Amino acid sequence: MWTKKEQQALEFSFQAHKGQKRKGSGVDYIAHPMTVALILAKIGVEEEVLIAGILHDIIEDTDFEKKDIKEQFGPVVAKLVEEVSEDKKLPYETRKRMAFEKISKISREATLIKAADTLANLTDLTRHLSKEGEEAFDIFNTDKGRKIEQIKKNVSEIKKRIKNEDLRAKLTKRLEEIKEYED
Repeated sequence: MWTKKEQQALEFSFQAHKGQKRKGSGVDYIAHPMTVALILAKIGVEEEVLIAGILHDIIEDTDFEKKDIKEQFGPVVAKLVEEVSEDKKLPYETRKRMAFEKISKISREATLIKAADTLANLTDLTRHLSKEGEEAFDIFNTDKGRKIEQIKKNVSEIKKRIKNEDLRAKLTKRLEEIKEYED
């Protein structure tokens, strides 16, 4: 059942990401948090986790801050969003290393959001790879080999922390598709 609070989160996310496009595809950015929310809904997470999934890139990719999320959606949602956010002011490699190190320290609920986010991103990447081949890796601020290694490490760490077998299987499947592009 879709709740009023979930609708508010969707509207907030839509406004916050207005005008933003997904790297490599040009699709409206809101498609990504909606995909994350759909994945989370399919595995039956609690309302606060679903809302945090809808809002998961707000701190990272918009001018809104944790306090804005806390004011509208409460401290639990704000903390979950913060747990999965990266600091975009840092250099790419540093940010990704810190994001990996953070996986083992975040809450179970934040790990589910991270897993859904990763699955959505890997699904987009595999779609781009099927259309563009290795050129799909050009959108990243690192080379193909490093990106694949980064993906492998993240998926491995996430899978250690989640129990949902369907989500684990889907992450494994997408990872196998990406590993086909290893040198």
